[in-house]
Amino acid sequence: MKNLKFITGLLFFVLAVGFTSCSSDDDDKNTITDSIIGSWKQTNDYGTEITLTFNKNRTGKVNYEYPEDGGGSYEVFEYYYDIEEKELRITGDTQLSGWYDVVITATKLILVDDHDDIEYHFKKI
Repeated sequence: MKNLKFITGLLFFVLAVGFTSCSSDDDDKNTITDSIIGSWKQTNDYGTEITLTFNKNRTGKVNYEYPEDGGGSYEVFEYYYDIEEKELRITGDTQLSGWYDVVITATKLILVDDHDDIEYHFKKI
């Protein structure tokens, strides 16, 4: 009887450990990681501050603040980010529409336009 209780208890323990340690760690390659979500800023050669914002629902916004008159403008877009390939596609009526190779660190976002051989460097804000 003691052995039966011991075996039953051991079985419950093994099952509890097995169920809590077995979770799905596989990310769908079409999901967006939090690393691209958020706002990123750069100042271009003309002094214009450009803020690029990626939302979780695959929409975004580009804000432009012009130094000469203190004015600004913005553009909205949709995007697709392939985590495995590190590729970003921005669509919509924006200057940034196109395909980019992406490099992301904790503080930097680099968009590489291979077609025009241009790199856009942004800092996390």
